[in-house]
Order: sequence, then structure tokens, then C-alpha cells
Amino acid sequence: MLLKSTKEIWDKIILSYEGDSQVKCARLETLIIQYETLKMRNDESIASYFLRIDEVVNCMKNLGEEKKEVTLIEKVLRSLFSKFELKVSAIEEKIGSTDYYYDTTSWNLNYL
Repeated sequence: MLLKSTKEIWDKIILSYEGDSQVKCARLETLIIQYETLKMRNDESIASYFLRIDEVVNCMKNLGEEKKEVTLIEKVLRSLFSKFELKVSAIEEKIGSTDYYYDTTSWNLNYL
């Protein structure tokens, strides 16, 4: 196959890298399941758990799926070990009273 224009070459590169729409949908479904089943491991730090979540969420964004910040915060708080229960309660109180951000959640879980 001889590609004649820059546009044809670019389209071929995109298709080769991302795949067609069926491949994208399948990849997105896999990422959504991975996101929904994420749980903090027993020996895992807060920082490494947030990195795992960020990795999955960023891949989902690249495929067109956006997650709201409040959804991410709720996901994190739901999937932590019981040893973080007091911190989770304190964070949930803050969420209700002020603007609260995903990055703030990580900091509060480490230092609260």
C-alpha cells in the first residue's frame, strides 16, 4: 500500500497505534472493569495506590472516558483498608463543607 499524502500517513499511524473503534471500545471496557475493581493492597502505600488509580484513569481519558473528581475521591475512600476509617470520616466531613480535590485527598490520607 502506497500512501501518497501526509494525511493518509497520519491516519495510518493513528489507526496502527490506537486501533479501530472496536479495539478502543474493548480496551475501554477492560479499563472500566479494572477501575471498578481496584482495591488497595495490604502492603501498599497511599502514594502507590494513587499512582495505580491515576494510571488507569489517564488511560481511560486517552480513550475519551472522563471521570469527575468527586467520583475519583469517592472511589478512593470506598476502596481503602479499615485502618484508614478515621481518616476517611474526617475527609468525608471536609468534602461536605468545602471544595475538595483529588490531590488533597492523597495528602490528607498521608498526613491527617
